[in-house]
Amino acid sequence: MRWGGTLLASITVAASNLVAAHADAPAFEKIVRREGRDEAYFARFMQEDHFPMTTFRLFDHEKADVVAYLLALQRQGAFQP
Repeated sequence: MRWGGTLLASITVAASNLVAAHADAPAFEKIVRREGRDEAYFARFMQEDHFPMTTFRLFDHEKADVVAYLLALQRQGAFQP
């Protein structure tokens, strides 16, 4: 993962959390901990639109960076219950 990917992921997650906070959506900490949340799931998720959540148009390598960032956080135990 490139440094820019970490920044991009941080901005994307922060922006999505702002939207989610107002839409009563679950926090990313809870979503990432759910069973089945692996690389394939996140990659598939990044390819789909999720209305009414804000849609970010990302290049494929940027989507891969976001997925890598989420997986790195899982490995670090950042989202432990």
